[in-house]
Amino acid sequence: MKTRRTLLASLGSAMTLVLVIVAWVAFAPTKLGGQVSYVIVSGNSMEPGMHRGDLAVVRRSHSYTEGDVVTYRHPEIGPVIHRIIGREGERFVFKGDHNDFIDGHRPLESELIGELWFRVPSAGRLMRPLQEQKYAAVLIVLALAGLGGGAGVAASRKRSPEREGAPPQAAHTGGTVMQSITRNWEDGLATLGAAAFAFLVLALVSFGRPVTREVPDNVTYTQSGEFTYSAQAMNGALYDSAAATTGDPVYRRQSDRVDVSFHYRFTSTRPAEVSGSQRLVAELGDDSGWKRTFELQPEVSFSGGEFTAAGAFSLQEIGAAIEQLENETGVHNQSYTVSVVPQVSIAGSMAGRTFEDTFDPAMEFKLDPFQLSLLKDSNNGKDTLAPSAEGLSEGKRSETNTVNLLFFELG
Repeated sequence: MKTRRTLLASLGSAMTLVLVIVAWVAFAPTKLGGQVSYVIVSGNSMEPGMHRGDLAVVRRSHSYTEGDVVTYRHPEIGPVIHRIIGREGERFVFKGDHNDFIDGHRPLESELIGELWFRVPSAGRLMRPLQEQKYAAVLIVLALAGLGGGAGVAASRKRSPEREGAPPQAAHTGGTVMQSITRNWEDGLATLGAAAFAFLVLALVSFGRPVTREVPDNVTYTQSGEFTYSAQAMNGALYDSAAATTGDPVYRRQSDRVDVSFHYRFTSTRPAEVSGSQRLVAELGDDSGWKRTFELQPEVSFSGGEFTAAGAFSLQEIGAAIEQLENETGVHNQSYTVSVVPQVSIAGSMAGRTFEDTFDPAMEFKLDPFQLSLLKDSNNGKDTLAPSAEGLSEGKRSETNTVNLLFFELG
C-alpha cells in the first residue's frame, strides 16, 4: 500500500512538473523569454469579432498573410490589433473589421508583435489594474513570498521527525528507502508549486506592463565653418605673401577690395539629408547700434552638407557710408565694426524625423581711419575664424520593456 502511494506521489510530482513546463512554454510573455503577448482591446474597430475590454492573446509567427488578425506596434499610439488586407512592398496594410478606412501606418514585419491565438471576452477589464505600478509591486512581493513559503515547507518536512520526538538518525536510517524517496518528492512538489505560483505572478506583472516603452532617441548635429580673407596691397613688400591674408591687418592706404569666404560643414551622429539657402553679407556698425548692410553674395540654394560662400567688399565704399553718416548726423566715432556674416537656413531629415535650423556666425573687424583689423576675441573665447554650433533633434524610439526584480532585469 505504501509502495502504491509512493508511486502515485512520484507520478503526481512528475505530471505537475510537466504541466508547469508546458504552461510556461505556451503562455510565457515575450518579455520573460516566451512567445506570447497579451493585448487589451481598447476600441470597437474589430467588432463584431472582438469588443472593448477583451483580452487578446497573440503569438509570434514565422510568416503573416492576408486575412490574419495581427497586433502591430504603432509609433505613436502603441499596440494596434487589426486585420492584414494586403502588402505594399515590405510593408503590411491593415484595416479594422468595423472601420471603413485603411490604417494610415504601414508597419514592417519587425513592427509586428504577433498573430491572434485566442481571445478571452472581458478579461482585459479585470487585468487593466495590473498596469498600475502599485499593484505590480504587490504581486512581486507575493511571488517572493510564494518562493519563500515553498522553501519553508520543504525545510519543515525535513525537520518534522526531530520535532515529533524521533531519534535524530531516524530520518535517514529508521525508515525505508521508499519513504525517503516519497518525502523528497513531496518536498520537491511543494517547492515546485511555489515556483509555479511565482512564475504566474511574474507573468501577470509582465502582462501589466506595455510590450514596449518609449525612450529618448535624440540626434545631435554640428554646424561649423571656416572664414578666410585676403586683400592685395599696392606695396606687396609690406606682407610676407605680398598681400594681406587671414589674420593680417588691411591698411586702407594700401588696399581697397577685401575678398572673403566661408566654408560651411554639417555633420551629425546619424546619416542626414540636408538642404537650404545661404547668403553672405557685410554689416557696418558702431557702438550705438547703427548698422548698414552690404550684400556680398545673393541668397542661393544648396543641397548636401557642405558649401562655400564667397564675396568682396570695398573699403572705399564703406568709408563713403561712414562719411555720409557723420556729415548728416554730426556724430564722429573713433572706430567702427565690419562684420562678415553668412546667413544659413537648413532643413532636412535624420533618423526618420525632420528638422530646421539657422546658422549666422560673424567674422568681426575693427575699422579705424588707418586699418581694418580682425577682432580675434569677439566670439566669447571661441575661435572667431572657425565658429561652430551644436544642434539637437529630439525624438523617441521604442524598445522592449522589462520587469525589474530587485537587482535583476527581466526582458
